[in-house]
Amino acid sequence: MKKLNMIFAAMAAMVLMAIAFTSCNQDPADADLFVGRYEGTASYASTKDGLNLAVGEKVTITVVKVGDTYTFRFSSKNIPTLSGVKMEKGENTLVTLSSDEAGVIRIDAEKLTIAAYTTKEGSWTANATRK
Repeated sequence: MKKLNMIFAAMAAMVLMAIAFTSCNQDPADADLFVGRYEGTASYASTKDGLNLAVGEKVTITVVKVGDTYTFRFSSKNIPTLSGVKMEKGENTLVTLSSDEAGVIRIDAEKLTIAAYTTKEGSWTANATRK
């Protein structure tokens, strides 16, 4: 019985390691569920009061994707979370121009670029690589 438990534990560990290594190279566009960390620089300017400004801060950006909706959480307290960004499955680039938002976001397995993405709350930019 002890041997069987050890074999089961070893197999479970190998499966978990395989999942961990494959998710490192996973392209978020191809997944329904994705969590990844990107490191680089980011900036933010509030469009509401103009008082909140963060320029070129070194950050870790945690990207969470559920379905077709992305959330970008910044490690800097000066840069608020950008959430509710919808991108079609299989697409790595969002280009949008509407009354609610405007900008470009590009994300893949290695790099995240947010080019002046603007909403009613503010404007975000980021350039980061996957860690």
